[in-house]
Amino acid sequence: MNAIILAAGFSSRMGTLKQVMAFEDKPMTRQVAEPLLAAGLELIVVIGHERERVKSVLQDLPCKYVLNPCPEDGMFSSVRMGCLTVPAGEACLLTPCDCPGIRPETIRQVQITLEREREKVIIPTFQGRRGHPAGLPAMLVERIRTLPPDTPGLNSLWREQPEMVVHLEIPDPAILRDFDRPEDF
Repeated sequence: MNAIILAAGFSSRMGTLKQVMAFEDKPMTRQVAEPLLAAGLELIVVIGHERERVKSVLQDLPCKYVLNPCPEDGMFSSVRMGCLTVPAGEACLLTPCDCPGIRPETIRQVQITLEREREKVIIPTFQGRRGHPAGLPAMLVERIRTLPPDTPGLNSLWREQPEMVVHLEIPDPAILRDFDRPEDF
């Protein structure tokens, strides 16, 4: 199964390129990539802004890079680019590059649940709060491929169908990490 890491953005709220910022002595994107690999997933990294710097922190890891030529179109444009790279008929996991420290066991739980609940979106939660990585079923990956890049976000795809989502309670608070601003550190 593939995992998509979204790493194409401008980090405008952070004020510096967060994809390469150190978190616990490693670049943040690497902190996200390593547990996904340890869980046995194949990585698709969506790059755009400062792509060579982002690639440099992952250079020795087995990653497939996908260029988002228009990261200014927003995060969904990167989601779409990643989904276009997932083999047809396959599900995937999806996470932004600013959610470091998630354990491989947590990732495996999301993956196993996605494999069992083939038509559902799997959202890990910690104490009822939504986190990452999300599990996207194959039928949703296929649908995302056909949507315009300016689609208003993943949540809009299941807002009208809440029964499509499985909230998977996980004992890993790292799923809630989201480093958008300096004060988030």
